[in-house]
Amino acid sequence: MPNVNCTVYFRENGSSKIYSVEQAKSRVGSYGIRWYEGKRQRQEIIGTYPAASAAKLRKELELKKACRKANSTAAPEELVKVDVAIETFVREREDLNSASARRWKIELDLFKQHSGKEYLSQLTREDVFAYRKWYKDHGRSENTVALRTSSLFTFGIRFNVLFNLFSKNERKRLTLRTDGPVDYYTENDLYELKKFFAACNDEERLRFMFFLHTGAREREVSYAGFRDLDLTNRTFRIDEKTYDGKAVRIKNRKGRTVPIPQIVADALTKWRDMPDTRFSLLDGPRPKNGNHQLIFTNGNGGPEGHFLYQLKQIAFRAGLNCGNCATGSYDEFFNIIPGTERSCKDAPCCEQWTLHKFRRTWATLHLWNGVPITTLQAWIGHGDLTTLNRYVAHINAKSEMAKQMTDNLAKMTLVQGGIFAEAVAATVEV
Repeated sequence: MPNVNCTVYFRENGSSKIYSVEQAKSRVGSYGIRWYEGKRQRQEIIGTYPAASAAKLRKELELKKACRKANSTAAPEELVKVDVAIETFVREREDLNSASARRWKIELDLFKQHSGKEYLSQLTREDVFAYRKWYKDHGRSENTVALRTSSLFTFGIRFNVLFNLFSKNERKRLTLRTDGPVDYYTENDLYELKKFFAACNDEERLRFMFFLHTGAREREVSYAGFRDLDLTNRTFRIDEKTYDGKAVRIKNRKGRTVPIPQIVADALTKWRDMPDTRFSLLDGPRPKNGNHQLIFTNGNGGPEGHFLYQLKQIAFRAGLNCGNCATGSYDEFFNIIPGTERSCKDAPCCEQWTLHKFRRTWATLHLWNGVPITTLQAWIGHGDLTTLNRYVAHINAKSEMAKQMTDNLAKMTLVQGGIFAEAVAATVEV
């Protein structure tokens, strides 16, 4: 059998010497891959280790595919295993976004577990439908089921499996999602945010005012630095960057600049100029983060990763929980583990309080105040207007014009009803 193995190597900058991955620590250079075509060795410089690792797996799959073409009686060991395909797929995404890669890993491993198949070539339509049914049986919404199916097809496209077992119309039907409600803070209670911010301390208030007045996503706020702020012109720049030697990606890889109000710019200026021992949400002081200062940090001076936990704690303190949410810790089959059940009547776990809801509030209020939808699209970082059009439709349904139109319709139907009643009465008399 031809050699279908590929190895990752490290080449130091300015030197022809090649190191193993284990020897490459603390050295400056690039990773690459090496393989054999017949008796001739080939190699290719890739860049980062995750990218080279993913390229290694891709090359091995490519070599195995060529081997199968040359030998139609290939043994099962030469077929592509589901485990290998998942690892390849996840490694490719790990180089772009490690958090996204972890989610893909969990989801694809779950599908493999329920399919029970070892090789990609064994996957069938029935595996997809069984996976969808399993999600439905565990109370997942239609939108969640559609999203999971779409993820399987994305994985399948990469390896030419699964998606090609369905027609285009079938794929569209199985991945069709309905538009959920566009909810935002203050929609049902004008003073909701006022109560929320009244329950905050100074640092908490600045943190969530920043969410509210930038429309930024959680990851974008976690890695926001003072260098991203132009406090003179009152703007916040959201872009890809490097932090602690790692790439910090943003959704759709679309950078943007967002205006911020004067009151927030003033608060950020004061926050930036506070001494290193400024008050922290955690017990005790915490230092600023060297020359590359993050705006908001955890107790160790690193990126804050508990915004959602803090948000729910404040909402609970303010008495803003809806009182209807029941949650707990789930096992791998989405069953609540006994003893972990909680209700938002007496615990900070209300599902009505989310970080993304600040983003929807920010977008909705801008549209209410006449910001052109194309301008808002540039600020919010959406690739198209589909989502923002939902916001507009939601706002239009609540507008004064909509109310006037429905009142006019009601008056017209009452008049027509009166005319109809008079005609009936006249007919009876005749």
